[in-house]
Amino acid sequence: MSEEQKSSKKVGRIELLVLVLVFISPILGAWIIYIYTDIGRGDSINHGNLLDPPMRLQDVSLHSPAGGSEAGNLLGKWSLIYILPDACEATCRQDIQMLQKLKLSLAQNSHRLQLVVANNSDLGAVGESGLATQVDWGEVLAMSIKDDFIVTADKTQLPDIFEREYLLVDPAGNLMMRYNRDSEGAGILQDIKRLLRYSRIG
Repeated sequence: MSEEQKSSKKVGRIELLVLVLVFISPILGAWIIYIYTDIGRGDSINHGNLLDPPMRLQDVSLHSPAGGSEAGNLLGKWSLIYILPDACEATCRQDIQMLQKLKLSLAQNSHRLQLVVANNSDLGAVGESGLATQVDWGEVLAMSIKDDFIVTADKTQLPDIFEREYLLVDPAGNLMMRYNRDSEGAGILQDIKRLLRYSRIG
């Protein structure tokens, strides 16, 4: 093969490669934008209901559901609060297991989220009702709806809170999002990952 033929063949390959890149680059670019950004998804991106304006809760001590001893504070981390029903039966226990898996799915960011259960009775009643032995709490903490849902001095009224709902609170105490009992863990996880990605706090 002559030098001229080799050169012509090389030019042909380069032209083919350029042509392929021209066709592929828009598809590749769109894929990258879809996976790594929220551009073009509009207001429907959230899987929960955004509270506007958010309501700010005061800082309170969190407790171990099993023992009742102090184990941290509400403010300082992102908190996903699960509203505990009076009797934590099979569905409730599955919800708590889902939350624990969700936290694990955050991998290197898992330390930025704390899982909290809130119940209507006194904190001590969680253990007295037998929940301490029924549920594998792991790192889950507890608070009381009656005593600990304290809104700051702006006099904001808390919304009605229902059993098995999930509430997302930012590290400053802002109650930002709520999810109903039928919300899927994958959707909640997506929202939390997005917030952690854009947030520099907590």
